[in-house]
Amino acid sequence: MKTILCWLLIFLPIHLLAGDTTAAKMKHPSVLKGYKRWLYKVVTLHPKLNSRLERDLLKHYLLGTGTTYQLSETDALHLKEICSTYLKGETITPVNTEAHASYRIQLIDLNANAYFGWGLGTVCGIFHPVTGQLESIADVYDFPKAKKGQRSFMNECYTRFFKLIAPSTARPFLVTFHAEGYIAKP
Repeated sequence: MKTILCWLLIFLPIHLLAGDTTAAKMKHPSVLKGYKRWLYKVVTLHPKLNSRLERDLLKHYLLGTGTTYQLSETDALHLKEICSTYLKGETITPVNTEAHASYRIQLIDLNANAYFGWGLGTVCGIFHPVTGQLESIADVYDFPKAKKGQRSFMNECYTRFFKLIAPSTARPFLVTFHAEGYIAKP
């Protein structure tokens, strides 16, 4: 049933779904209304969007505030436990900060993880220079196109399709945990 509803969404006229008139009347809503609410409900029917974090991130994006999203303590601990399994690439880039510590950055590809995959995808992990433990992450939650080979074909289709039907009032935002609000890129 959920699969049928997902496919019906593909065949709806895109030009009828693109706008949201209720969002222009509200400054920073805390409840989804109109098209945003409908879109949220339809997207959350997908079986791979199954965790509370993924739903919260989607709702935060659709609300359009653009404010930083801080992961909860439990989500951060869970991410710290599993991050070594999903490290991408072997090079770790050193980054000098004002604290005079040379933190290291490495990409963490969480796409295959059932809890984080559809919410975070690939993130920049910020690792402590001495212990090598994950200190934080820095990721912009948006739906960018990826270069060929960086994302699976189906995930790229989902990303581009959602970007196409997302309301114009949806805003990207920073997802982090105990970071100072900077974005680190390797």
